Amino acid sequence: MLQNSKIRKKALESLDGNWGNAALMVVIYLASSIVITTLGDALLPTKEVTSGDIPVTVAPYSPFLNLLLLPMGFALTVMFLDLVRGGKLLAGNLFKYYKKQNVWAVTILSGIYIILWMFLLIIPGIIKAYSYSMAPYIVKDNPEIGADAAIRESMKMMKGYKMKLFLLDLSFIGWAILALLTLGLGLILLEPYMYSARAVFYEELKAERGMVDNKYEEVI
Repeated sequence: MLQNSKIRKKALESLDGNWGNAALMVVIYLASSIVITTLGDALLPTKEVTSGDIPVTVAPYSPFLNLLLLPMGFALTVMFLDLVRGGKLLAGNLFKYYKKQNVWAVTILSGIYIILWMFLLIIPGIIKAYSYSMAPYIVKDNPEIGADAAIRESMKMMKGYKMKLFLLDLSFIGWAILALLTLGLGLILLEPYMYSARAVFYEELKAERGMVDNKYEEVI
């Protein structure tokens, strides 16, 4: 497995000449999120709750509309896998997974599992999030795989590598602070960098695990 610094370098190399399209993908996703949230607040039933002594009107059902973003979030993740493999980023691909039942299933199921673990303690929930983190790429490479099978494969792949991926994510903390200093605008460039790095991590992990044709023999 490459050092995290080299993973980040390969991620930057994949983005060379593709920053514009990568940023556009993130903007489309964020804009879609804002539109869905706004529609939820405007169209769904509201109720009044009390915060201290101040009445506040909330739309309790609007967060459920965010489920509509799940296939798009999945697409945003795996599109950068195509990029690190030498492919192109196409805006239309953000919407290509809405008819894929296993995409809906794996995103919802892994989310439910993580939330249930979070009910126990925050740390176990974070650990499980890293355990399940390769599931989208596994579904991408194995389109017919079921959600449970993809999650189990991800857990096998990530055995012994969760801390390495955590440290890779943590290595972006300086960039994240700089992005926040630009009132969040820098996130439009930081997100593609992080997505690409995770895609490179998956490719390196496959090689480390001895995967052939998207299957692997678990390293003992």
